[in-house]
Amino acid sequence: KKMKCMSNKRGKLTDKVLGTESDVRQLASAIAQIQAQVSEQRSLLQTRLKVLCRLNAPTVLSILFSSANSVELDRNVKALKKITDRDYKLIKNYEANLVRLKTKRAALKIKVEMLLGLQKQLLKQEDMLTNEQNSKAKLLAKLKTAREKTLSKMQKIKSKAEFNPVYESSFFEKKGQLNA
Repeated sequence: KKMKCMSNKRGKLTDKVLGTESDVRQLASAIAQIQAQVSEQRSLLQTRLKVLCRLNAPTVLSILFSSANSVELDRNVKALKKITDRDYKLIKNYEANLVRLKTKRAALKIKVEMLLGLQKQLLKQEDMLTNEQNSKAKLLAKLKTAREKTLSKMQKIKSKAEFNPVYESSFFEKKGQLNA
């Protein structure tokens, strides 16, 4: 019963280890995807910033005030708003992805630590099971040697004694020797 219980515990631990390994793989995959997005967004932001610096463009106010009429002013304002909205969204997405990446990395660290703990528990459980099996094997070997000693003593007594029905071979001595 004890070995069966230990074996069941080992099975449950193995299931937990496999589930945690699966979680770790999923988190690692999600982290890789987020890192790819962050890298892409970072390069896009770098390119955007380089372009803005190279243009050496006039200030926003000079663009707005250089408009010839109100229609051109509205068009310039709308264009600047679209550009700034796009840049703002890009920066916000970049920041959100950085936060997600940090969260996923923290979750991965926790899962890896849990996985290591479960693996240690599994090794302990397997060691306990192996020790228990070894002790059972030693006990069985002791019992077999004790049985052999007892049988040899009985044989010696039989050989020294005169014919007596009490000394005839017993049932357990003949165990496993049935003629077919």
